[in-house]
Amino acid sequence: ITNVIKITIYALPLVMCSIFLGPGVGVLAGLVEGLIAQLTSKFGITITAPLWMIAPILWGVLPGLLNKLFKKENNYVFIILSIIITALLITGINTLVIYLDSKIMDYPTELTWTIMFSRIGLSLASAAIYCVIVCLTYKPLTKFFKSKKEPK
Repeated sequence: ITNVIKITIYALPLVMCSIFLGPGVGVLAGLVEGLIAQLTSKFGITITAPLWMIAPILWGVLPGLLNKLFKKENNYVFIILSIIITALLITGINTLVIYLDSKIMDYPTELTWTIMFSRIGLSLASAAIYCVIVCLTYKPLTKFFKSKKEPK
């Protein structure tokens, strides 16, 4: 259960990369994080390792992409919505991967569906933390990154 239900801030750097540096940089960061996570996990590389890499990749691309699609970069409501939508989508995808793992590795599938509501709640709790941190740092980091792009 400890690998199924957890609250973590592992995706916060990916969210910030995606929003502040763009979805292109975010997807690369997510790919690297996903690969490192799979290589260093206690399960090692398994047949479902590529599926487990979907979550960090999506954390790296979706918040920035959704934020751009909403076309309201300075509106915190759209930043919050992009993070919450991403969190819920990834929770659904990871739940499906847990189910596939259970079928492939032949362990009980009941646990997957039993803990789904807990996983949704924890996902929203993580998303709330991400939202607070991104909103608190949005203006100063936006100024910082804009100053780095301007020619001297």
